[in-house]
Amino acid sequence: MMSRTPINRFLLRAAVIFSFWFLFYYVWQADKFIISKPLSELVVNQSTAALSVFDNNYHLSVEQRGKYLMHTVCYNTKCLVGVGRACNALELFVLFAGFIIAFPGSVKHKLWFIPFGLVLIHFLNVIRVAALAMIQFKAPQYLDFNHRYTFTFIVYGVIFLFWVIWVKKFSKVGLK
Repeated sequence: MMSRTPINRFLLRAAVIFSFWFLFYYVWQADKFIISKPLSELVVNQSTAALSVFDNNYHLSVEQRGKYLMHTVCYNTKCLVGVGRACNALELFVLFAGFIIAFPGSVKHKLWFIPFGLVLIHFLNVIRVAALAMIQFKAPQYLDFNHRYTFTFIVYGVIFLFWVIWVKKFSKVGLK
């Protein structure tokens, strides 16, 4: 029998949360795009708006690719980067929120910490997409490296930092 240590309770809660997410998203919702489509649209709209502050030639393009809609940041006639369901940060939201929900801490703090973290992750993703569009336009040879490594490291690093803040400042366990 598994002991009731805080880490075991966390692991059990996390397993339940992520199992529920898997069943909900990958089994039921994935092809319906109820969550991912509007989120992808929002990320591209906000990334394009951010880029348009510097240059009015950036615009949004939406095209059908099979059963999927691809939302793309474009510059004049050149399409630069697209945001599909793998790039809209939805899975990062679930990863972050699931960890905070599963880890001990007061509901009062979770009710503000989770939305704050989700907004921050979304903001980072908007900046990431805008930066990738600029990289694709100015120096496309650096796009793949920055997409795979630079921005992945930055975004996961910020999420990890927020988890550490949660554990140290707001959880009932804390790091010693």
